Amino acid sequence: MTPDQRIDANIDAFLKSTGADPQRIRIQYGEAKVEKMREAMRKIMKDSYIKGSNDHHDAMVEASKRRRMK
Repeated sequence: MTPDQRIDANIDAFLKSTGADPQRIRIQYGEAKVEKMREAMRKIMKDSYIKGSNDHHDAMVEASKRRRMK
């Protein structure tokens, strides 16, 4: 699955969770609105990835400090 396919799948999952029909939304609002949804989802996914990566790094640094203390 490409990054764009993952983004669209996440948008569809979100829309379905609200009771909306993703295909109908795409038809009703057009490609310009869908692209704005993609931009928003891309930012959410990017921010989440960065946070997870930073949290992992911080946990590894802490684990390393604890190992040195023993």
